[in-house]
Amino acid sequence: MRRKALIIEASKAEIQNDLPGARVDAERFSEFLLSDFGGAWDPPEITVMHTPNAAEVMQAKREMRAADYAFVAFSGHGYHVRGGGVDDTKICLRNGDEIDVLELNPATDRCFIIIDACRSLVHEEVEKGARLKKGAFMVEDMSRRYRFRQLFDQYVKVAEKGAIYAYACDVTESAQESKQGGYFSRALVECSDGWASNKPGTLDSVYDVNSAFSCAKISVNRKAPQQNPQFQPGRRHKFFPFAVWAL
Repeated sequence: MRRKALIIEASKAEIQNDLPGARVDAERFSEFLLSDFGGAWDPPEITVMHTPNAAEVMQAKREMRAADYAFVAFSGHGYHVRGGGVDDTKICLRNGDEIDVLELNPATDRCFIIIDACRSLVHEEVEKGARLKKGAFMVEDMSRRYRFRQLFDQYVKVAEKGAIYAYACDVTESAQESKQGGYFSRALVECSDGWASNKPGTLDSVYDVNSAFSCAKISVNRKAPQQNPQFQPGRRHKFFPFAVWAL
């Protein structure tokens, strides 16, 4: 199965304050995907972008079109526009560029999109006149790694086609971070680390994106009760894997 991951951190958008946690998020997601239980992704399948502009993001998205499964993660500044027939979350990039979250969807058959950004509410009437200004990877056991990768692919294929969106917060809310990364992004990976460290059962197992999100939401709420992550899976019965365990 063809995979492609796009990890974007926009920590240095010139018009906003620096977000060192976003850079940590990018590194953490990359390391997680490369791990066996994160799906045993290969380095060439992962693209990491550091405060790109809109054109660079769109080009990277086009290069993902041939994939069967896409993983997209964004960490940085954002806001939500509502009014005048618009109800969309926007993310802030370099040179004052902004794009809708929906524009991150590469239109692959299956994709999981994570947005760790604020969603402060800006009404369209106001927004039009006053917009926001613009480690070494070692493989010790390839056969074991292959089993993890194969299991991840298997669970992707049985899930319904379509996109799943996971937001770090609800509309009108801010997404908190520390020097250790965004609360939401960090929680997603740490929940999966915890799941894998428990050596789940004697059978092959999957920790799907719904389970990872539910765990991360609890973790975020404990640290920041005013931040409420949102999950938009659409109408589906099966979810994409986030982490797997193969024997």
